[in-house]
Amino acid sequence: MAQENAVPKKKWILPLAALGIVFGDIGTSPLYAFEAALGTAGKVDAETLLGLSSLVIWYLLLIVTFKYLFLVMRADYDGEGGIFALLALLRRAGLKAAQNGWIAVAVLFGAALLYGDGTITPAISVLSAVEGLESINPALSSAVIPITVVILVALFSIQRFGTGRLGLVFGFVMVVWFAAIGLAGLVSIIQSPGIFAAINPWCAIRYLQAHGPTALVVFGSVVLAVTGAEALYADLGHFGKPAISKAWNFVALPGLVLNYLGQAALVLRDPAQATNANLFFELCPHAGRPLFVLLATAATVIASQALISGVFSLTSQAIDLGYLPRFRVVYTSSEERGQIYMPAINIILGLVCIVLVVTFKTGDALANAYGLAVTGTMMVTSIAFGMVVYHVWKKPLVQALALTGFLLCVEVPLFAACTSKFFDGGWFPVLIGIGILGLMSCYRHGSNVVHRKMKDLSMAPEAFHKVLIDGSTPRIPGTLVFPVRGGSVREASVIAMEYRRRTGVLNTQIVAMRLEARWDRASGSVCNVDVKSTGHGVWIIFAQHGYMAEPDAPEILRLASIETKGELRFEPEATFYVFSRIVVPVGKSNILEAFPRRVFDYLTRNTRLWRNYLSVPNGHVSEFIWLMDA
Repeated sequence: MAQENAVPKKKWILPLAALGIVFGDIGTSPLYAFEAALGTAGKVDAETLLGLSSLVIWYLLLIVTFKYLFLVMRADYDGEGGIFALLALLRRAGLKAAQNGWIAVAVLFGAALLYGDGTITPAISVLSAVEGLESINPALSSAVIPITVVILVALFSIQRFGTGRLGLVFGFVMVVWFAAIGLAGLVSIIQSPGIFAAINPWCAIRYLQAHGPTALVVFGSVVLAVTGAEALYADLGHFGKPAISKAWNFVALPGLVLNYLGQAALVLRDPAQATNANLFFELCPHAGRPLFVLLATAATVIASQALISGVFSLTSQAIDLGYLPRFRVVYTSSEERGQIYMPAINIILGLVCIVLVVTFKTGDALANAYGLAVTGTMMVTSIAFGMVVYHVWKKPLVQALALTGFLLCVEVPLFAACTSKFFDGGWFPVLIGIGILGLMSCYRHGSNVVHRKMKDLSMAPEAFHKVLIDGSTPRIPGTLVFPVRGGSVREASVIAMEYRRRTGVLNTQIVAMRLEARWDRASGSVCNVDVKSTGHGVWIIFAQHGYMAEPDAPEILRLASIETKGELRFEPEATFYVFSRIVVPVGKSNILEAFPRRVFDYLTRNTRLWRNYLSVPNGHVSEFIWLMDA
């Protein structure tokens, strides 16, 4: 059973945990976002500083507060958020384009781009903080990459403890972080109070009007201030909307606004700071800078958590929707079922992050790779959300189009600006996204082939009974169990007939066992068992288990035997569990058909075997590979 780490149900606990998990990424953007914006703005004067800081602040309000907290987070799928939740809502509403049409493809690509963002966030966040050592002593520059790699290894090593425990520890650190950066910014603002004029959105509008099309490049840096917003939505299932909203409105947003204004005020007083590679750390007195660097490093480690946990949630949803095979999922909380840990995904993500650090070497180089993926995902989310407004919430078409159009007007400039960075590193997350999209598409294609064939071969109980009683199939003592995960129990008849073809026999008892998790229960390998006999020794068992537990097939059979007063005999030594791994053969298919099938076969061969979930005794397992003609 997965470990439990329940979080006490106190009003301040979930907002604190959300602060530590959800807002780490966006909360550490001041380390590099404003500095990058100054680098692209060219001439730095009072108008520029007011315009840039106003752009950053209002993009935080428009994208995080308005789009995600006020609008998009209302569109949850059974408590889960993220771009796949929008796709699931559209599917449930019966929209055909959400099955295999253009909406499904667009959402898949948006989700795949988020994986690319998830690989860059930990790398750039930690690397940018550790680079603060150079502001203390330039001789420490050679230690930046080794220290960053060590921190990343430690970060991915502690993921197994779950976001509940990590969130509480991280939350206290992030409270200190937001208080520290807010206070540092406030001290600077007090010395140049005129910078408060940037709160007025007209400062941003005047700046854009004055610079025209040349201001577009600035958006490529402004986007750095809002990265992490998509992960905020993906982490909805971990903490819920109320906790995330409170953490943002009362802690994260005030700290960020004060710090960005403080950096602008510092440059307003001393224009030479505009070219300082460590502008953020200049807000802190030199004597306290080592402590500030240490706090920044801790905060950036936490920043990485938002995307890591978001990728876990995204992968889990992709599995549920049939776009990825069943990787191992460890549920780490009995209070929030969205808090999960995925060992295989964690290892892959950690290795890619380390490769990025060693390859790009500096935070500035990684910043060029940042933004294109996340803005692409944001735009897809806006389009999918508009579809939900119209098709799921049944709002007028004009209202849905107006809302989608407004969101795209806000986000398209960010995306357009980031495209200029494509050849400077922006290609990397896009390449990752295309790769993930290919994997998901191939797996979906293979699954569809298998499901169609299974549907064609499946038999109604009456037809299956005729096979059993026609005398052509010997029945030997014992029980054969055919577990079915979530699908129709008629699939068990297909596997049973293939088993008969291979062995020439069937046992006197045949059990189709359908297993499902109960999302209202955390513990219990067996929560509920319903048994039905269809005659001729054929039984159907529907069993439910707690979402944190792995089902115990022998225990389910024992309880079924008790419920039927022994009619269904459970003799452990004479009971065998039948599993099949279906392979769609390549044959003489052309490359467009052969490649997806090879990928599907590879994914199904290299994920955890389903029998390992069911506590089945090793000596009582029958497995076979089934080359199923397409």
